[in-house]
Amino acid sequence: MLDYKNDFFEAINENWIREQELDDSQTHIDSFTSVRDDIDSYIYRESKKWLGSKNFENHYLHDFITFYRQALDFDKRESLGATPLLPILNKYRSINSFEDYLSQLSKLEILGLPNLVPFQVLPDLVESRKNMVWAGAPGLTFPDSSFYDFHSEQEENLLDIWYASQRDLLTEIGLSVNEADDILRKVIELDRKLLEFLSPRDENEDYKVYNFLEFQKVVPNLPLETFFKNLTGIVPEKIIVTEEIFWNKFAPVLYSNEMWDLIKAKLIYGVVQMYSHCLTNRINELSSKFRNFILGIESNIDKEKEAYELTRFALGTDLSYWYSNQIILDSDKAAIEILVEEIVNFYRSQIEISDNLPLDLRQIILKKLDNLVVQIGGPTSQSIIEKKLFDEENLVESVNKVLASSAKHRWDKLVRLNERDEWEVDSFVVDAYYDSQNNKIVLPAGILQKPFYSNEYSTVKNLSRIGFLIAHEISHVFDMEGIMFDEYGNKISSLSEESNEYFQSMINKVFLKYEERVIEGYNINSWQTISENIADIAGFSCIEKIIVSKFPERLEEFYKEFTSLWRIKQRPEYLEMIILTDSHLPNKLRVNSLLSNSRHFIELYNISEIDEMFLDSKEQLLIW
Repeated sequence: MLDYKNDFFEAINENWIREQELDDSQTHIDSFTSVRDDIDSYIYRESKKWLGSKNFENHYLHDFITFYRQALDFDKRESLGATPLLPILNKYRSINSFEDYLSQLSKLEILGLPNLVPFQVLPDLVESRKNMVWAGAPGLTFPDSSFYDFHSEQEENLLDIWYASQRDLLTEIGLSVNEADDILRKVIELDRKLLEFLSPRDENEDYKVYNFLEFQKVVPNLPLETFFKNLTGIVPEKIIVTEEIFWNKFAPVLYSNEMWDLIKAKLIYGVVQMYSHCLTNRINELSSKFRNFILGIESNIDKEKEAYELTRFALGTDLSYWYSNQIILDSDKAAIEILVEEIVNFYRSQIEISDNLPLDLRQIILKKLDNLVVQIGGPTSQSIIEKKLFDEENLVESVNKVLASSAKHRWDKLVRLNERDEWEVDSFVVDAYYDSQNNKIVLPAGILQKPFYSNEYSTVKNLSRIGFLIAHEISHVFDMEGIMFDEYGNKISSLSEESNEYFQSMINKVFLKYEERVIEGYNINSWQTISENIADIAGFSCIEKIIVSKFPERLEEFYKEFTSLWRIKQRPEYLEMIILTDSHLPNKLRVNSLLSNSRHFIELYNISEIDEMFLDSKEQLLIW
């Protein structure tokens, strides 16, 4: 057995990790993936039963079943080949000028098709009851900017592999080799230009509010008044910009006749990627080939399972009401509500007596806790938007309807009030999150089951697992990002100088704590993970103090149950990917760092200066 004084995470999880075997298609196994797999298997079994029902009692699942039948009709998909995509593809190929592109912007948006104009509808910063237009930046082809740094033999080889796999994909769709090569070259060329003007991942997101006329002057070539009128019938008074460098420095250049060839290439490539999983098996395999390569997995496609996954991806919202009603008992929901209330009350009591917090900061936090919206399980009503899918249509035709319906729903929000208690995530999602613009914590049914929660677990075990996740998310209510929004989700203009100094001091301490962390030879970006590290420290401390106050003799159970929740078996390629892209620390560092930060843990296990898990009490951080 490994020495828990040097690596508690490995010591607790050693046997489980040794017993796990990754199959060729798996990047990793952990608590989250295990539950996702169980949920998938359950919904998969149930949905297969629905296929044979002509008079299905849950009428709101009609579109889901129709789409699923079409996805499973492999003979029809193979016989049609890429033909169903050609009208959409040719729509883009026939756009011959920048002016023609501008004239079709709103049409493409209404259809839910790529147009390279990155607008979305979200709650207003200042008045969260209103929905506003937000302007971001176009996405990149690769998942991280480092993929574009082709300065080594390995990186050049990576680009060659991407070119080869995507050339095969585009030619399988029906493009010539020359056209495919030209498109791919231009996609990378545009991405590299765009990359210079995107905010780094590890920088805090900033905002600037423009009135409409100011924003139109930034991009005079875009016919924005016509664009928005065609979508909603109105012109927005304001635009909230999250990528100001992009809009001020690059957007005037991007949206121009000189860049049209690059825009067109990226649009064509984007639409192929969007529809590739809806066509033949060969096209589907080629579409996934590069992603599988960088994750170090092989593609062993189970066509029937992929048809289900495609259906769930496209129409998952239709399942949300059904799933939460199958899984969450009223007694479980009541128990979670009590647990949330206990954690909120504990935070409230800690904030009230804190000597560290400035008075204005304390008042803001207490108001936010008093007005926190808590969503548990899933939607309480059937909020299904009917797409009117028909069996005789092909899969691509149904995808078109789903995309158009989603686009309409998205833009309809602009002309109605934002409701804080509206469900915005599928109930079977295995996650929890805090939404600062609505001041609400969301706990979907997917995460309210073993190994995160069970009415069969001891109170300490539930506190160690779902309790920590809840406390972690609630701490985002008053971290350096959440604190900039009031109890209703409205943006606060500014904090006092004393409060700003408090947060800056806290940020600096957490940054230094994680600055030089290394795992498997990979360096951790402390700025990228800083917000989640703060939430981890606050959430862990909250649950530990609750257990110390109520169950002091069961601290060992807490540490072991907490640690085992985060066990993981992973490929090196997956670890590298999450270090590049994830805002959370890798699980092992996450757990050991929190345990070492605990005085109670150090004392319970008699950990001394000679042990790797040791951290001097002077270096242990307390957030609040």
